[in-house]
Amino acid sequence: MHNKDKSVVILIQNYGYQNIEGILTSYYHDDSKVFYNDALGKSDTSKYPLRIYNSKELGAFNADGAVELIRNCNVPGNVAGYVGNRSIYISKAYQGYFALIYLFKDSVRSNQDKIIEKTRYMLTYSVNKPQLSSNKVSFEKHYAQLNDRLVADTLAPWNRGSVYQGLYYFNREKSAFVVKDVIISVQFPVNAEWPYFNKEQYDPGPPELWDKANLNFKQYLTLAKSEVNQLPREKLSILGADDGYIFDFEHQRNDLYRDKYSDCIAVVFHKKNIGSVILKYYYQDDRKKAVKAIEQTLGWVKFKDASFFSTNAGTVFPY
Repeated sequence: MHNKDKSVVILIQNYGYQNIEGILTSYYHDDSKVFYNDALGKSDTSKYPLRIYNSKELGAFNADGAVELIRNCNVPGNVAGYVGNRSIYISKAYQGYFALIYLFKDSVRSNQDKIIEKTRYMLTYSVNKPQLSSNKVSFEKHYAQLNDRLVADTLAPWNRGSVYQGLYYFNREKSAFVVKDVIISVQFPVNAEWPYFNKEQYDPGPPELWDKANLNFKQYLTLAKSEVNQLPREKLSILGADDGYIFDFEHQRNDLYRDKYSDCIAVVFHKKNIGSVILKYYYQDDRKKAVKAIEQTLGWVKFKDASFFSTNAGTVFPY
């Protein structure tokens, strides 16, 4: 579509959703993260940082993620005569994403922001499809166990909100549960540093690469708003983990989790050569409630027992 003098052209690309699998698909491929990777790859971030939409803005799209970017107009494939090339990538987890691509001639250079402001919500998601896999399948895939006491209080996953410091998986979740006045959010962050491609083309690689990959989960500690504390050995044993940390995290006030939670206590733990888990205990007003919930429920989400890993040695692949 375009305006009368074609000084503004808006292209709409619908990428849809396709669950990609097979021997040529890397273990860290995430169909719901493709929109974010594409934005990083096409944006001229050296001059124009990505603008990541917060949860309030995403509500108007009925989407889980949106990124606004500016592309270098001198790259091949851009339309001649249009000096401005800006895009908004809008994603709904497990349903795909579409892009609004704005092309501007020099005559409307000063009006770009106003034009985008008036048109960015021209398309929205109207259908909410359920997540493709159940909690049971998701936990099995990540070699984790879920206590039956949580299942009855399952909430629909909440994947809206800003990506803090580029750490995409910290603000997404596979499952969420209610324990009195506290919500427990669960995520299994994908670690793209493991030195193998997929199960069919598995190559153990040199030990130093595995050592490096086992430290990757510590990047989430940079999000702490105050002191980071390492979990003691007895609590790591309860979680079936080799290392773990606990810290406070606070959302921006315009980016509230489920529209009302700004504060949480995060528990991040890791099993060597397997993967990591992020638990976030969201609370309102009274932090003591979250502390009590952690004391009562620690171990309700954990890695499988050591016997599982010894019995299945050679068939367990990190994620």
